[in-house]
Amino acid sequence: MKYFLSSFLLLAFLNGLWGQQVTVPAAQTDVTLTNPFGGGGTNYSDLRYNYILTSAQLSTAGLSINNVLTSIGFNFSNGASTSYPGLTIAIKHTTANTLSAFDDAGLTTVYSGAYTVPATGWQQIPFSTNFAWNGTNNLLISICWDRTATGAGAQVGFNNTTVTGRAVFNQATSGTGCTLATASQSANVPMTRFQYTPGLTPTLNNFSANPALSTSFAHRRGASERPKFTVSSSSNFDAVQIELNHFANFSGPAIVSTIADGTNYNASTPYDFWTTEV
Repeated sequence: MKYFLSSFLLLAFLNGLWGQQVTVPAAQTDVTLTNPFGGGGTNYSDLRYNYILTSAQLSTAGLSINNVLTSIGFNFSNGASTSYPGLTIAIKHTTANTLSAFDDAGLTTVYSGAYTVPATGWQQIPFSTNFAWNGTNNLLISICWDRTATGAGAQVGFNNTTVTGRAVFNQATSGTGCTLATASQSANVPMTRFQYTPGLTPTLNNFSANPALSTSFAHRRGASERPKFTVSSSSNFDAVQIELNHFANFSGPAIVSTIADGTNYNASTPYDFWTTEV
């Protein structure tokens, strides 16, 4: 199956490919981290937690540019059946290596809803919105939740990074978890397991106004040419996602559109593109 797309394209990837997984950081120090699920000696009803996974850690684990994260997992040592009615998980790229306060700017919410720890051991939380790593920056993971009452929480495996400020947190018995303010620093980050799909590297065949003449195309402001290229895959997929981004490392503002399998035209966008199935 092939799709011909007409657009100024900087990123395309496929949905529906078989996922792979990586675990970050590389080594687990212990299994008794009370954050980000509030499994400490004092029971809490609200918690807010930010932590950083570095680009080096992600690369060492096996991630590469444009890998699409589809779920996040934690190694629960206890807390099976513990309920978190209002759990929110969000991710963003960051150049920061440490935190002294919570950082909300530019987060992409990847999960929001009720969550119950199904069992001890590694458990994955599927994303409602996938997240593509740009291959360059660190990742900031934000987790917050509210419970209707205090109660025993869950503990997870962690790595002691020895870097103060690699995580920040606040936990309380009242309030709203996602808006808790004052942050305490920590060197401990939870062992994190991502499932991901490889980002598609398009074959830029016939990438020109006249596909019979050239395999390259230089975009010019105001140009009327509509370049074409072929995206092909040996695996079945459900959609092609296209991102127009101002920055080469995909860290800037983006317009993202998705063409569903079999859809020939996507309207109501600041640009036109279409698919032809062959």
